[in-house]
Amino acid sequence: MVGKPVSVWASWAYLQNPVRPNLLLRLGLIGPPSLYYSLAHDADPHRRRRRRRLSHPRAPPTLKRIRIRAPTPTSIRPDRPLDATMTATLKLWKSSQKMVKICCIGAGYVGGPTMAVIALKCPAIEVVVVDISKPRIDAWNSDQLPIYEPGLDEVVKESRGRNLFFSTDVEKHVAEADIIFVSVNTPTKTRGLGAGKAADLTYWESAARMIADVSKSDKIVVEKSTVPVKTAEAIEKILTHNSKGINYQILSNPEFLAEGTAIEDLFKPDRVLIGGRETPEGKKAVQALKEVYAHWVPEDRIITTNLWSAELSKLAANAFLAQRISSVNAISALCEATGANVAEVAYAVGKDSRIGPKFLNASVGFGGSCFQKDILNLVYICECNGLPEVANYWKQVIKINDYQKSRFVNRVVSSMFNTVSGKKIAVLGFAFKKDTGDTRETPAIDVCHGLLGDKAQISIYDPQVTEDQIQRDLAMSKFDWDHPMHLQPTSPTAFKQVSVVWDAYEATKGAHGLCILTEWDEFKTLDYQKIFDNMQKPAFVFDGRNVVDAEKLREIGFIVYSIGKPLDAWLKDMPAREPGVEERRARARARSAAADPRLAADPRAEVSTLIRLPVLQSEDKMVKICCIGAGYVGGPTMAVIALKCPAIEVVVVDISKPRIDAWNSDQLPIYELGLDEVVKESRGRNLFFSTDVEKHVAEADIIFVSVNTPTKTRGLGAGKAADLTYWESAARMIADVSKSDKIVVEKSTVPVKTAEAIEKILTHNSKGINYQILSNPEFLAEGTAIEDLFKPDRVLIGGRETPEGKKAVQALKEVYSHWVPEDRIITANLWSAELSKLAANAFLAQRISSVNAISALCEATGANVSEVAYAVGKDTRIGPKFLNASVGFGGSCFQKDILNLVYICECNGLPEVANYWKQVIKINDYQKSRFVNRVVSSMFNTVSGKKIAVLGFAFKKDTGDTRETPAIDVCHGLLGDKAQISIYDPQVTEDQIQRDLAMGKFDWDHPMHLQPTSPTSFKQVSVVWDAYEATKGAHGLCILTEWDEFKTLDYQKIFDNMQKPAFVFDGRNVVDPEKLREIGFIVYSIGKPLDAWLKDMPAVV
Repeated sequence: MVGKPVSVWASWAYLQNPVRPNLLLRLGLIGPPSLYYSLAHDADPHRRRRRRRLSHPRAPPTLKRIRIRAPTPTSIRPDRPLDATMTATLKLWKSSQKMVKICCIGAGYVGGPTMAVIALKCPAIEVVVVDISKPRIDAWNSDQLPIYEPGLDEVVKESRGRNLFFSTDVEKHVAEADIIFVSVNTPTKTRGLGAGKAADLTYWESAARMIADVSKSDKIVVEKSTVPVKTAEAIEKILTHNSKGINYQILSNPEFLAEGTAIEDLFKPDRVLIGGRETPEGKKAVQALKEVYAHWVPEDRIITTNLWSAELSKLAANAFLAQRISSVNAISALCEATGANVAEVAYAVGKDSRIGPKFLNASVGFGGSCFQKDILNLVYICECNGLPEVANYWKQVIKINDYQKSRFVNRVVSSMFNTVSGKKIAVLGFAFKKDTGDTRETPAIDVCHGLLGDKAQISIYDPQVTEDQIQRDLAMSKFDWDHPMHLQPTSPTAFKQVSVVWDAYEATKGAHGLCILTEWDEFKTLDYQKIFDNMQKPAFVFDGRNVVDAEKLREIGFIVYSIGKPLDAWLKDMPAREPGVEERRARARARSAAADPRLAADPRAEVSTLIRLPVLQSEDKMVKICCIGAGYVGGPTMAVIALKCPAIEVVVVDISKPRIDAWNSDQLPIYELGLDEVVKESRGRNLFFSTDVEKHVAEADIIFVSVNTPTKTRGLGAGKAADLTYWESAARMIADVSKSDKIVVEKSTVPVKTAEAIEKILTHNSKGINYQILSNPEFLAEGTAIEDLFKPDRVLIGGRETPEGKKAVQALKEVYSHWVPEDRIITANLWSAELSKLAANAFLAQRISSVNAISALCEATGANVSEVAYAVGKDTRIGPKFLNASVGFGGSCFQKDILNLVYICECNGLPEVANYWKQVIKINDYQKSRFVNRVVSSMFNTVSGKKIAVLGFAFKKDTGDTRETPAIDVCHGLLGDKAQISIYDPQVTEDQIQRDLAMGKFDWDHPMHLQPTSPTSFKQVSVVWDAYEATKGAHGLCILTEWDEFKTLDYQKIFDNMQKPAFVFDGRNVVDPEKLREIGFIVYSIGKPLDAWLKDMPAVV
């Protein structure tokens, strides 16, 4: 054995001397019994050794991972000094002996499961969960645990009694613990200051005072509850003012568990977040807790931050998740108004890898114990920190959730002849989501209250929720559920209009309407024919979770409302009577006969026999594609189609001769990485650029229309609505010159229902020619457009749901199928496709506005927005993309498309939804204004006559595009205070900058703006071609575009040539603020802890 690597356990056990454990005890390393593993030997020392497990669970598991050279049997004896090897081994062992006992205060949904998993994964650590509630502790010690989570029973039974214990002796176990997790309630206050928003920290304060009272040794205190930012600071004060010489380290370790998957979330977390003080002691405490989780969590998933970032990350994560639900619910209202299908829109939006597919299921609203509470807490913190704009932004998430529930109730009542008085309404599902009995903040409460307000008789069935719980919830005041007083039972007769049954068929028997409010799987497989037969007629189904097949239920005879789906004719027209099943089928046949007369004669004729093969099926058909518009979208898209489809002739036409000449030259009119190569490969072969618009449109089989749809600058809808002048002109020209059937494809971003308007123009001028309108929105990002076209997340094609429409969709689908995998080509109805582009851009812009809103709070509290964004982005339901805080978003799409969305909502009578999306623009404008105010206020509240260097003018790096760039608003703000501005951008010309600064809002997207603006429009503005020249003699430096070269500038040289004090205002977080502070700069970075100078001179909007 000498010289062979074995574990420390093996080296000790090899000694085969019962005195050895006493040696370890004498050295103060362990308490008896000590050895967790030993080597047992047979009588013959040359026989195979085997491991034998001893009984004691407290031997540190880290020890068995240490590898050493084993000493000989005679090298260690109780009466001999230790040699160097063994001394080093013992020191290493002693350093691993950091934690022997964890105590958790609070045996609820978080504390119990979390500690059970820690105990299971760390058998050498004793874990005790304490609570003052004896019934709760008794339940944890029984076979009937107080909460249900899949897998929890097995985890508890595995460790309970070994190294996992549950006790009501709170003070004893707190006093003995090394690490104390505090997982007590932090409910919303119901009275006093902050009532209805602020977190009630009564229980946290009580826990902190108790810890201070009973502690006799140093402690690490871990916030496990969700708490407001800066709670750790308050707890720290309580503990230190009552410390009696004991040292405390406060850590924040928020939970990210979802009910129903809590054990899975603990076993395989997206991330474990640990926040602590950035001091030697704080870092040591963070490391101690990190080592606990390191027993089973990969190191790259254990994230460490400062205290305030960790506290804020939990609130931010829940706000982002809830916002996704509110956003898709806001879109669902617009879908119902326009005929789009929210499931199709959500699927198309979720295929964007920058957004992701999770938490995009439209519903009656979100519930649960966290989302509403945490967002209201976030709102209150913003208000307390003087950030009303940010507070209003997050309020909209709650408002749209309340609106969705109210909208659902209104739909039920209005559909049933505007009254449900005395009518029986069946409610299937009361829990806030499936696979749990949790009813905290469930939408069912508000829906039932709304129906009860109209005097309905409600019959409720939920497989997991008791009658007592339902009656208590309906009788309870807002936010009361999270306070101990609500454990008192409420009389089950509180609402005589409410009955609770244990069978879905009993609940629906004799009912006029059926509301599905929880997505239990069993509701998908109910016998709806049986339910229909036993209900009053007309029989209504209001599906608040989109769990049933609406068409199948309509075939049975139901009138069906599904959230965000095209409306049933009854719901649109409110007819006096409900048509029978046969009448419905006759109407369906009539609609089909209108499409093709042969179906009227023979209803059994197969649709497939009436549809010709798609035009691309034979090689002598579909030989030409024409694209009207040779801009950022049309040019690159057609170039890639030509490259990938060499058998198809592709012509790009435009009325601008200079633009077409540029496409036919070696100097293309736009720059995109890889575009030159793609164009040169196909140009002259099957890719052509021409100004002969009418000729090529007349000859084409498929016509893509990729013309400008700018925001209107005057007239109805000015400042919001899309100007469809160019689209209308294109449609009229197509109708004038066409001599054969055409497929016309919307490639521009257009309002919902534009296809319908274009269809009218074409058909009223058709001269017997048939047109099929498709929507095929682009999802390109400048700088990666060619890559996006080569490997798209998705290609979306929307068309009419008619035989001709499906044929046209198939034709376009076959074009893309030359290189796009089939599962990435998505088909939808026309309105869904049109809306999907607006929705996708709204979701992306919202992510930026959300992280920017959080950045303002970070600056106010000392959190770091980069740490918060990283922690939030590690949640796979949210994802990491588009979470970089900045001075604001720009570009040609985001603002224009959101304003378009707002206008569509207003036109469709949805002011609540319009206001929701307006907030995305408002917070973007606020962020730019806040940045300007920070610059001015930091520089003694004036920049008049001072030189301010601006590095970067494009809206993002790797492009010269300045459309809606935040730099315009920032420069306007500084010019308003009479600053002298020196601008450097490696891709933007002086003429472009002067034109942008002189231009009116939204003018950039109209032809009139191609006229040159005098470069002397702003004499206070100079444009230079060197960063060092721009900063020479400047008082301050603003970084407004994230060009890579700005990261590697010689900032020492810049500092030496600037006025002192020298300021850097980093609007893109591209520089290292600490390095710049070492040079001597006063640095402001968006969302980062503030420089001492900036704290004393705060920016006020």
